Amino acid sequence: MGDAPPDPSQPMTAEESIFPHPELLATLGHELRNPLAPIRNSAALLNTLCTDPRQLKLVEIISRNVVQMTRMLDDLLNSASLRRGSLKLTTQQIDVAGLIRGALDSVTASIESRRQHLHVALRARPVQMHCDPMRLAQILVTLLSNASRYTPEGGDISVVASATATELLIEVTDDGAGMDPGALPFAFNMFAQAPQTPDLSQRGVGLGLAISRDIAEMHGGTLVVASAGLGQGSRFTLRLPIELARVGESETEQVSGMAAPSSGARVLIIDDNEDIVVTFSLVLSELGFVTTTANSGERGLAILEQFLPDVVVLDIGLPGLNGFEVAQRLRQMPAGAPKLVIALSGYTRGLYREKEAGFLFDHYLAKPVDPTEVAALITSSLAKHSFP
Repeated sequence: MGDAPPDPSQPMTAEESIFPHPELLATLGHELRNPLAPIRNSAALLNTLCTDPRQLKLVEIISRNVVQMTRMLDDLLNSASLRRGSLKLTTQQIDVAGLIRGALDSVTASIESRRQHLHVALRARPVQMHCDPMRLAQILVTLLSNASRYTPEGGDISVVASATATELLIEVTDDGAGMDPGALPFAFNMFAQAPQTPDLSQRGVGLGLAISRDIAEMHGGTLVVASAGLGQGSRFTLRLPIELARVGESETEQVSGMAAPSSGARVLIIDDNEDIVVTFSLVLSELGFVTTTANSGERGLAILEQFLPDVVVLDIGLPGLNGFEVAQRLRQMPAGAPKLVIALSGYTRGLYREKEAGFLFDHYLAKPVDPTEVAALITSSLAKHSFP
């Protein structure tokens, strides 16, 4: 059974006054994500089509601000899930160095735009560990984004990662605004904000550090901060246990950039938001995929029999048959079922039928997502299915 409705006769707690009932929050998140998705898709397509430096600069501004808006929305929804105990970890074996490099890629544009200097030192030998890679990356992106935000132009930011047989240690250090020693105990409080922010347009909602500490503790680890004082920079230290780690003997090869899409891969996109299906289809087509679209679950199932897609990208909040019902029918097909079913939804996993999502979908992605990243995910996943 789901959460019981709130009792109107009982006074609300402080957290309940900030965060609405889970169903309302899930709907709110869905509605706010939907307009962000076609904006991000359009920016991704324009980035491949534009050659004028002025146009590319505008595309960069659009993309950066969509990422900022998405991050703030994610912080709000994740914090609500954590407060209610509904945020769950989805763990798998990952390469730590690759995950760190992926997080660095997410903040490179911000750091470069402020002409800051990024110094990275990773352990030479590869470390494998069990964790929730999306949540661990979320911690790193938060720490790096904060370091960039509170460090002036031309400042220095460093990331140092090391590991023992039992512990992963990641330190993110900057020479920026720093913190008053008296404020350090409150740095991880909800809605905490630094008193002086170099770039007010880049301020968040004050939830990122609180969420990051909670996620670290869910992994059995810790996240702490140190600072010598205002104007003297900060150092955030993330420690995670890696009892299940395997430390290799040689350096792993790191692959950067998007893999070339499988030639002729057929993708059916089902979403009732016309802007999303148009922009997403255009980006995938530009990358070499064969695409078709449907604006309802019923229409998508009808098209499926003629189009025979290798991949179905599926919205959750569809009219009529919702995404879960469509995915269930796909899983029950005796033959000719798609090799890959991807949920591309405005609902975050922590707030919407987590266990069922894990069973029905190969991947569950929250809008807005970079369509080129989805293309790379499709390519790598189809390769595992021995797609010709």
